[in-house]
Amino acid sequence: MLRILFSVLGIFSYSALAVHGRGCEDGAYDWSDKNECIQAFGAVVDQNAARQSCIHLDYFQFQGQLVQPHSLFENTQVATLVKGLGQNSFIGVEKSNNVSWTYVDGTELVYRNWAAGEPNPNHACAAMQIDGQWRSVDCDTAMSFVCSYPDNK
Repeated sequence: MLRILFSVLGIFSYSALAVHGRGCEDGAYDWSDKNECIQAFGAVVDQNAARQSCIHLDYFQFQGQLVQPHSLFENTQVATLVKGLGQNSFIGVEKSNNVSWTYVDGTELVYRNWAAGEPNPNHACAAMQIDGQWRSVDCDTAMSFVCSYPDNK
């Protein structure tokens, strides 16, 4: 399980420890308290291919989706994996109907971690940087991605 230790001394600082979860496949980690696993994939593909890859995790026998961080805690867990890849990675946030930013399942964003100057109004997909901040990107950009899927407990 990914655990975050917060120290509040006027500012937040954290360190993250990733531990393989009992209900997750090799290379995946327990995610928050959702009975889900998260896994980073280094394959460099566009956002549509990343979404389809998460949906069709056939070798895991699970249907997943691009990861959708709903809190600082969850975002930090995902950032640990993205940092391990060493490159920006697609997450499950997109501009719905070219109007507002939502999660890829169509639900309203309850958490945001945009980098300064983001999101760019000309882009419709989101990626997490290795520092955990989000950038808007062209959906045809090729990059790695992070999926979430139900654990097998």
